Amino acid sequence: MENKESTKKSLEVDSNASVEFTELFPRSFMEKYTTTSDIYTFFRKGGFQAEKTEDFAKISEQELTIYISKNTSFQSWSEMLGLASNEFVLSQFDTLL
Repeated sequence: MENKESTKKSLEVDSNASVEFTELFPRSFMEKYTTTSDIYTFFRKGGFQAEKTEDFAKISEQELTIYISKNTSFQSWSEMLGLASNEFVLSQFDTLL
């Protein structure tokens, strides 16, 4: 888990690793699936503060899902996160090959 001093903007993947939102939602993903070029602008446009992991944890998943379903082709946050995660993992495998 992140230490309390960390200001990294990340989403915890497991207890030993984390991925920054900008890595999970790169510019190419955001431009392809949203009307913004970065995840933080996307959150801000929806009225969500997510500059730190603690901020993101306070966001209502239901409200985020409503925003996502109205502003993307995804039906939920879970669906958007799932695709971003899959693409991230595939990109990591590609770098290993």
